[in-house]
Amino acid sequence: MKTIIRGLAVLAALAAPGAAALEAQEAKLGPEPTEHYGIKGGVSAAWLRNDDPTMDERFAPIAGVFASMQSGGLIGFQAEALFSGKGYKSDGRTVELWYVELPVLLTLKLPGLGPVRPYVVAGPAPALRVRSMYGTARKATQDVFAGNLRRWDVGLVGGLALDVSLPRGGLILEGRCNLGLLSPFVADSSYASGGDRNRSVVGLLGYRF
Repeated sequence: MKTIIRGLAVLAALAAPGAAALEAQEAKLGPEPTEHYGIKGGVSAAWLRNDDPTMDERFAPIAGVFASMQSGGLIGFQAEALFSGKGYKSDGRTVELWYVELPVLLTLKLPGLGPVRPYVVAGPAPALRVRSMYGTARKATQDVFAGNLRRWDVGLVGGLALDVSLPRGGLILEGRCNLGLLSPFVADSSYASGGDRNRSVVGLLGYRF
């Protein structure tokens, strides 16, 4: 019996360095990266942060596509192309600002439960304005208003999402906020109220393939 125990001890001692090296290598390499593509859409509650107390939010649709890559660890990457409605209401007038938004986001996995995987998203979101509407004003006024708007905006996106795995693909539920960093108006615009910045809170439902 003692001989057998000694033999097992020797084998364990010989195998330990190899097992430790293999474990370290697996930890270093991590799981294989995964890529997903999908669609998402939802509703944006948008407003303009400024010095005007009469400003109110405007509800608008938001929809687009995304591609994500998970490195195998906790950190991932997600790029999106969204058609996003922003703007505001003021003095009974609805101002519509429509953008093509291109968020470039980092994702951080959180502890999940079964098929449900929560994660955080954060990153910049440059946006190109493609359309604007100044209430129901005539075309001449619309043209003047459009001439007072910047073509580009840049926002900071932050939010929380849930990825629910399905037999095929997955369902994504997400809430995020977008804080604009630039005024939507050009310098010295007569429409500016001081400190103007686009703001929005967005609810999204998506599907990954």
